[in-house]
Amino acid sequence: MQPYDLDYHYSDDVFFKSFNSLFYKRFMLVSFHQVVSTADFISLHMSLIYATSKVFNDVTFAKMKKGVQIINVARRVVIDEDALVRDHDTGIIAQGSLDVCMSFTR
Repeated sequence: MQPYDLDYHYSDDVFFKSFNSLFYKRFMLVSFHQVVSTADFISLHMSLIYATSKVFNDVTFAKMKKGVQIINVARRVVIDEDALVRDHDTGIIAQGSLDVCMSFTR
């Protein structure tokens, strides 16, 4: 990942404590609000609990930079899919990649 000269922001440090110190320096623990308001790409890897159900909704999307790209490999309901479509139509969300959609599981 270093050849791309990227910085990585995350809001949970459980997984990243296992990285070696050279690689770990590229990762910065920040608040959830900082992640969603500054990121160009957001990759979701979270468990589904009450607090994460539809945590990505119109309110969260409104805080994002225009043109953000979202990759969801977490549980499907962490994103409000109707809000995702609405905010894609307005240009806030440039691209959304979903592992599973609600309409596929009904």
